[in-house]
Amino acid sequence: MRLAILTTDTLHHRYFVWSPPLLSLCPGAFLNLHGGDPEDCRGFDTHLWAIYHGDFAALATTLHHVSPDLDAGDIVATLPLPLHRGMGLHQLRRSNTEICVRLVQEALAGHGSTGSSRPWSCG
Repeated sequence: MRLAILTTDTLHHRYFVWSPPLLSLCPGAFLNLHGGDPEDCRGFDTHLWAIYHGDFAALATTLHHVSPDLDAGDIVATLPLPLHRGMGLHQLRRSNTEICVRLVQEALAGHGSTGSSRPWSCG
């Protein structure tokens, strides 16, 4: 795999802009953790927008495949954030981080159970 194709035009750390040539290196191997349901709300800071609009049911995290379009890949799994009355922003962020870890662990465990000896192999 040649890393020379990873330029600022094809990969942006914060905004997750991915090019088709980059994604074609390892089809299905690129995953993203997204706050909320990407079919309802795309972009970033989605948890804060949900709170702003009083849509507490939207406080979830989704693991999905990356596609060239922002937050448009197939969904792997979604879990709601555990909430409690009076929860501070730092507690919400912690809850989200714990859900992110759980989603990735479950996805990796599930992929390993498919019998593939080379999960998400790249060429």
